[in-house]
Amino acid sequence: MGDFLGELPAVTFECDDAGHARQLSPQWATLTGQRLVEAGGDGWLAHFDVGGRGALVRTLGEARATGGATRCVLRCRLEDGTWGWLWVVVRVIGEGAPQAFAGIALPVSSDELPEDGEPRFAELRASADRTEALLAASPDLLLQLDAEGRGLAYH
Repeated sequence: MGDFLGELPAVTFECDDAGHARQLSPQWATLTGQRLVEAGGDGWLAHFDVGGRGALVRTLGEARATGGATRCVLRCRLEDGTWGWLWVVVRVIGEGAPQAFAGIALPVSSDELPEDGEPRFAELRASADRTEALLAASPDLLLQLDAEGRGLAYH
């Protein structure tokens, strides 16, 4: 599964309700330059600005309250030291307490974000909706890729 997750063009993660990472895909290290061993727990939160950390925790709370997938846009420090944006979709996985969350974070450029923080491209919105549907359908994430790394099907 590790090789598969490393091929996705987005970061996949699992965290607790405080946002502490339990698992991150290798794309996190590529995106931020932070080694995965350092990113565990609250380590990855250091790469979000203060507003982003708060937005993530609020989004996790919304996912818990609604039982569905929720989304937010987070500002993240990138590998080259600049700031970038992540379009994040999360949902509750498993049952009982403590709850865990699965998520996908897709890097987007600032020109894809209007002043209200919502991506303006219809294709990005459609992609986010497909991601939400995928996360809502199953806690088991499986994406079939072709030889060029393009997604063929979700299972």
